[in-house]
Amino acid sequence: MADESAVLAAPLKRSTKLLYSLPQMPLMMAILPMIMFLPPFYTGERGIDLAVFANILLAVSVFDIVTDPIIGYLSDKTKTRFGRRRPWIVAGLPVMMVSIYFLFVPGPNVDWGYVLFWMMGLRLGWTMIHIPYYAWGAELSHDYNERSSITGWRAAFGIIGSLSIQVILALALLGFDIGGTENALNLVALIVLFTLPFSVALSALFVPEPQEGAPSVVSLFRGLQIMWRNGPFRRLMLAFMVGNMSYAMNLQLFLFYIGSVIGDPRAFAWLLLVSNGAAMIAVGPWVKLSERIGKHRTWIAGYLLVSFVSVFYLLLGQGDIGWVVVLVAIGGLGAATFEAMPQSMKADVIDLDTLKSGENRAAWFFAAWSFVTKASATIAGWFTLRALDFFGFQPQLGPNNGPDELFALKALFGLGPAFFMVVAAMIAWNYPITQDRHMRLRTNLARRNARRAAAAK
Repeated sequence: MADESAVLAAPLKRSTKLLYSLPQMPLMMAILPMIMFLPPFYTGERGIDLAVFANILLAVSVFDIVTDPIIGYLSDKTKTRFGRRRPWIVAGLPVMMVSIYFLFVPGPNVDWGYVLFWMMGLRLGWTMIHIPYYAWGAELSHDYNERSSITGWRAAFGIIGSLSIQVILALALLGFDIGGTENALNLVALIVLFTLPFSVALSALFVPEPQEGAPSVVSLFRGLQIMWRNGPFRRLMLAFMVGNMSYAMNLQLFLFYIGSVIGDPRAFAWLLLVSNGAAMIAVGPWVKLSERIGKHRTWIAGYLLVSFVSVFYLLLGQGDIGWVVVLVAIGGLGAATFEAMPQSMKADVIDLDTLKSGENRAAWFFAAWSFVTKASATIAGWFTLRALDFFGFQPQLGPNNGPDELFALKALFGLGPAFFMVVAAMIAWNYPITQDRHMRLRTNLARRNARRAAAAK
């Protein structure tokens, strides 16, 4: 126990962090089109009503209420010679891959029931992979700053995945005149179905899974009670939930905004390249800054920067693509904190739970986090689509919508995310687990583990 604690406190090899982070690439390749392309594709090209599609998102979120805690609980209780996390990740592969195919490459005649079924399948497969995968990352190291490095690597590979798919879509559009949301979804499906199993295989085969701690024996209900009493986790989760609503609103409306307000729908691919390229550049400096001012202050700085930029979208109109590039680039710099900082902070609050419960229940926390991530994105998506429908915006008309409808779209895209990010920053302001407090937590955990090891002899 002491030997393993010493190993987990030491810096990981770069090769280990690289191989662990690989699956994040295809996961992000899949999730971004799911948020950005599916709503305009199924509402604009397949004729599903905006309000109906919004209700599909809401129904899928209710499905997540059941699946997320169950997968987290079962992952923590799993005990195999391959570990607790890797078996679930491998099992989730076929579920996610089949669902991606049918959802991204649908036949000509589909209805809302088809979309609902395969979207639920995709969310189930995502949950089976995502929760154990992130819990695995939290268990790779005990060190406060090394955890930021691990989540920074993972965030960087996620950005690389987003950038890669955007480069491919841009090349397909500019080089081969292959455009439109249907072709984009088909291309994304082909790439993800090839890269996801390959990257998961490399990670599962060559990255060790620490065996620290026994499988959870606390009941599900009792475990949820302990988790809810974890004050820092409550604050962290609430701040992330509010902030993620802003991010989801931005992604949900981006294609509508570029096509209808700016009047250049073909620009979305390379604009996303600009955003994610800026985020990729900024990840390293943000991680370094977090070592000086703390993770939560760095996260807050990112929120405030992006919220400031978002307001200016309200001022733009037809042909203002140059200003969009500037705003997207600055926003990308701030958005680099949205993944790396809270994920690293989450690993720290799990240590507090381990100290109080006596168990390593990382997957429970990642299950709660996964649910909040998907629920907040779903609520934001539902609200956004319902609001567009309420104000009379019609996706099929694009820039030919009336001035009132276009202003409603601009207000939702610019002011909505800015408001939620400021609120998230306020919630995170007095987050209590600093580097000094985390060092005390790890010291107490090491002492308790040493006492247990001595008593077991």
